[in-house]
Amino acid sequence: MIFSLKGDRLKLIFKSILFCVVFLGILMLVSQFKNLIPQEFERFTYGIMGTSVAFFTTWLFLRFDKRSFADIGLKRESKTIKRFFTGLLVGLIISATMILTLVAFTNLELEISGDYNLLTFFIWTLALIPLAFMEELAFRAYPFIHLQKAAGIWFAQIIIAILFALYHFVGGQSIFSSFMGPGVWSFVFGLAMIMSGGISLPTGLHYGANLVLAAVGQHKQFESIWEIRYEKGTNPETMNLEFAGNLIQIILFVATIAMMEWWLRKKNKPII
Repeated sequence: MIFSLKGDRLKLIFKSILFCVVFLGILMLVSQFKNLIPQEFERFTYGIMGTSVAFFTTWLFLRFDKRSFADIGLKRESKTIKRFFTGLLVGLIISATMILTLVAFTNLELEISGDYNLLTFFIWTLALIPLAFMEELAFRAYPFIHLQKAAGIWFAQIIIAILFALYHFVGGQSIFSSFMGPGVWSFVFGLAMIMSGGISLPTGLHYGANLVLAAVGQHKQFESIWEIRYEKGTNPETMNLEFAGNLIQIILFVATIAMMEWWLRKKNKPII
């Protein structure tokens, strides 16, 4: 279906992109103060600061629109906690399956870290909750909803995925890994938002996925439970791990697109 990006639709798209730009600008400014906090609390500090910035940016744009947080679904409901833990479980399963698949079909192996402490790990990785909530609030609340109103769910998913990937690129990742990693996962989180109608489910999913990555040492800020190593006798130069990892990401992307299409048809949502 062909649509014209004029008038109100164009305004919604502009406001959505501007929202993400303003959020990132304020976050970069405020994050300079995290250096005043001890390094071991850096992730907690950044997550809390970022969540505060996301709330402030949302409040600012809603005030301009003369609307409230509840108007875009930002309110606590009886199912909020249940949805968060449902998302957490799904995130753990998806991310663990991807890691185990990579290990099963390559010459990698998981080895338990010699000095890990399970309680300490879970306490410090609680910082991943505000970090996940910050990103879901910033990308899959106000801007996602307005992009969906402007041009449909598919359009919203694509634009937010691009913005989410660029956000991670600005944060220090390479452009390719930003699109193959966060860019792909943005569709997963977006699908969770579409299916649940809020950000509690994608926040739990986001946290679960990052928790698994932290457990296997992919988040360097946290001491891991396992370490991913090459099997003995393996020549790393003969292995194309990047190809294998990207292939798994592509499979996740295709599966997400297929499930999204099924869900939209099941719910008879208009696809523009």
